Amino acid sequence: MIDKRNHAAMKRPTVLLLCLLLAVNVFGCGRASPAAAESSEAAKTTEALSTSALTTPPAPDEATLLLEQVQKEADALRTSILSSKTTLVKADTFTEGETYNGTAYYVSSMGDDANDGRSPETAWATLERVSGAALKRGDAVFFERGGTWNGQLFGRDGVTYSAYGEGEKPRFYGTSRIASDPADWTLLAGTDNVWIYKDAVPDCGCIVFNEGEANGIRVTPWYIDGQWVPANTPDRVFDVAKDLKDDLSFYSATDMFSTVPLTGREVPADPRPLYLRCDAGNPAKVFSSVRFMLLGDTIVPGKDNVFDNLAILYCGSHGIFNWGSRLVVQNCELGWIGGCIHYYVDGKEPMRFGNGVENDGSYDLYIVRNCYIHDIYDAGASNQGDGRMENITYSGNLIERCDYGIEIFCWTEADGDGNKNLYKNLLIENNYILYSGYGWCVQRPVNNWDAAIMGHDAMTPCENYVIRNNVLCLAKTSLLVIGQTPEGEPTLSGNTYIQRESAPMLFKWKMLAYRAGWDPGKVALLELDPGAKVAVGALTVKK
Repeated sequence: MIDKRNHAAMKRPTVLLLCLLLAVNVFGCGRASPAAAESSEAAKTTEALSTSALTTPPAPDEATLLLEQVQKEADALRTSILSSKTTLVKADTFTEGETYNGTAYYVSSMGDDANDGRSPETAWATLERVSGAALKRGDAVFFERGGTWNGQLFGRDGVTYSAYGEGEKPRFYGTSRIASDPADWTLLAGTDNVWIYKDAVPDCGCIVFNEGEANGIRVTPWYIDGQWVPANTPDRVFDVAKDLKDDLSFYSATDMFSTVPLTGREVPADPRPLYLRCDAGNPAKVFSSVRFMLLGDTIVPGKDNVFDNLAILYCGSHGIFNWGSRLVVQNCELGWIGGCIHYYVDGKEPMRFGNGVENDGSYDLYIVRNCYIHDIYDAGASNQGDGRMENITYSGNLIERCDYGIEIFCWTEADGDGNKNLYKNLLIENNYILYSGYGWCVQRPVNNWDAAIMGHDAMTPCENYVIRNNVLCLAKTSLLVIGQTPEGEPTLSGNTYIQRESAPMLFKWKMLAYRAGWDPGKVALLELDPGAKVAVGALTVKK
C-alpha cells in the first residue's frame, strides 16, 4: 500500500513545477494554455483517486459476512437463553421438562432449613437440605432466581429442579472457592512472583480471574520412573519456582515429590498446596475476583431427572454427570467447567477431564436443549459408554469455546458381558457451535483433537443418526468428526459450515481428512450434506 504522506511528498516537485509553468503562462500570455489546464485537472483527478483508494476499506468476502451474521444470531440466542422464563406447571400427568404432578418445594439463600419448604415464604436454604429431603417422583424443587449456592446437589429419582422468581438464573458454584482476599496469599520463599494459597485444597482444574476476564494456565508435571518431572523431561525433578514459567501459570493436585500417584486410577481428592505465578503482585490485589475450580461434580442426578433454568459454573470436574437413566437438561447455563486430573499414567501426560453435561450407560431418553454452554475443558455435552442408548437429542443450544461442542463417544462394540452396544435415534439439530478448541481449553495437550461435533473413532453401531440445521463455526482443528463406519454414519442435512482456509472441515471414518480450503474437501462435505452452506475464508476467532 502507498503511504499517503510519502505519496503527497512525491507530488510536491511536480505540483511546484506546474505552478511555475502556469505563472509563466499567465504573466507571459495573460492566460493559461488549454494543455496546462488539462494537465492540472489530471493531477487533481489522480490525487483524488489515490486518496479514495487509501481510505476505502476492501469489501468483506462472503465468509466474513456470514461469520458476522452468525455471531449476531449467536449473541441473540445467548441473550434469549440467559433470560428464559420458567414455564413448568403442575398438571395431572407428568411430562418431562413441561409439567410436574407432585409437591412443589422452594429453596432460597434467605430461607431456613427448619422450614417445610412448601412455599417461597417457608423456603429451605441449603443444597444439603434438598439433597437429603424425602422427595418423591413427580415432585419439583424451585430455587430462587438471583441466589447462589456452593456445594453439590444430589438429585432424587424422578424429581424436576428449576427456578422461581425474577432475575438471573439461580447459580450453582459447586466446590469452587473464592480466594480474593490479599491475606489469602503469601510469596514462596526465594521468589518474587510465585504465590502460595493459605489453605491446602482439592485438585484445582483452573483459576478464573474477574469472572472470566482471564484464566490460569495449569502446569502438570509427569510421573516418570518414580519421580515428578517437568513435562516429558525425565532428567530433572519438577521445581515450582522454575517450572511455573508463564504469568498466571499454576500448580495443583500432588503432594510434591512424596506421594506416588495411583497409576491408571483416579486421583483422590486429598487437599494439596496450590501455587500461582502472578508477575504483577499479590493475585487478590491484581484481580477483584479469584476463583478456584476444584475437584467434584456440581450436580449428581438420581434416576430420571429434569434440570431447568439453572446456572452451573466454576466446577473442576463435570457440571452434571449422570449414569444410566433418563435425563433432561434445558434452558440452563453451564460454563467454566473441568480441568482436574482424572488419572496419571507412568511416563505420559496426566489425563485431565471435565464436561458440561455427560450421560453414560444405558438409557432411553437424554435431551440437552436450549442451553448456553461455554468455556468447558472437554465436551460441552457428551453421551458415552457401554449399553443401549436411545432417543438422544441435542437441540437449540449455543455452545462456545469448548474443546468438543457435542461429543458422541462410543467406547466399544460390545459391553463387558458381550452384549452389543447400540445408539438409536440420535438427533443433533438447530445448534450453534462456535470456536471449538479455543478459549482456555487450548491448554490441553498439543496433539489433542477438537471439533464442533466429535465422533471419535466410533465402534458402537448407530441407527437413525441425524445431524441437521446446525451452524458449525471455526473449530481450531475440525468442524466435524464422523467416526462411525459407513453403514452407521449420520445423515447430514442443511447444516452451515464456516471454517478457516488452512483448517480441516471434516474427518471421516478411518480418519480421512478434508481441509476447508481444498476443493475435494468441499466436495466430500457436500456429498454428505447436499443442502449445506459452506463458507471458507481468512477468518479470525472472536476473543
